[in-house]
Order: sequence, then structure tokens, then C-alpha cells
Amino acid sequence: DDLEVMHQPSSSNEEAALKCKITGTFFEDPVQNVICKHTYDRSGLVHLKRGGNPKCPITGCPNDRLDQVEDDVEMKLKVQHYKKKLERMKAREEEEELDGQQEQEKQEDDNDGYGMTVIQ
Repeated sequence: DDLEVMHQPSSSNEEAALKCKITGTFFEDPVQNVICKHTYDRSGLVHLKRGGNPKCPITGCPNDRLDQVEDDVEMKLKVQHYKKKLERMKAREEEEELDGQQEQEKQEDDNDGYGMTVIQ
């Protein structure tokens, strides 16, 4: 028999890579630091800069410049693709649940006669 390995789109590593390390949420408006290449959400970066922290928030990164960023279009597309994948999975699960409920109702309807035949 062949063994089929399925990639789980909701893996925690994949999801973590699509979230801002500052906000902890999926990137909405991702920007990439041109110096260290780390990506942040613009809102998180603004918050961090207001707090007076001029360093990259990624642990171990020596970059102390947060003023040189550019839009990270690739990350934005990755997040959009991932969210669509999650929506499709959720819709499929809801459809399977509905199918299961309908099958159960059909079986209950079929059993209304309690499986007995009345003979006169």
C-alpha cells in the first residue's frame, strides 16, 4: 500500500509565520525591514516606535533601525491564501456535519415503525 502524506494547512508553524511578532495577529498590512528582512504589521510597528523601542523586536536580531521598511506584498498574499484555505476547510467541515445530521434524521425517520411489521 502507498502511504499518502497530507499537508495540514492549519499547522501551528505555518500559522505562526503568518502572524506579527508584535501584535500576535495575522498580518493585515505587512511591512518588511529592508535591513534585517524581518516582517511586522504596520500597526504593531507604529505602536512599538511610539513606545520608544527603536530595535527590531525579533529575539536576537541586532538591527536597531525600524525606520526603513517597505510593503511586504508576498506576505500579504500568503496570509490571504491561508485565510481562504481555512475558510474552505471550515465550510467543508460544516457541510460534512450537516450531511451527518441529515443522515441521522433519515435513519430516525426510517425507524419510526420501530422495525416491526404488524400482521393481522
